[in-house]
Amino acid sequence: MEKVGDVLKELERLKVEIQRLEAMLMPEERDEDITEEEIAELLELARDEDPENWIDAEELPEPED
Repeated sequence: MEKVGDVLKELERLKVEIQRLEAMLMPEERDEDITEEEIAELLELARDEDPENWIDAEELPEPED
């Protein structure tokens, strides 16, 4: 029973960590160029659990200054 508690504790910790990471994905002040649809698409992609669908960071365009 102790192991179940440990697993639940770790799941809760991971949940908080995921929420923190999701918050980092969302800009505090949204660019006017970003639409609600684009935000919804980004959030959907961020929640995709299938590694086959993940994008390599090396394939992403360089951010503009």
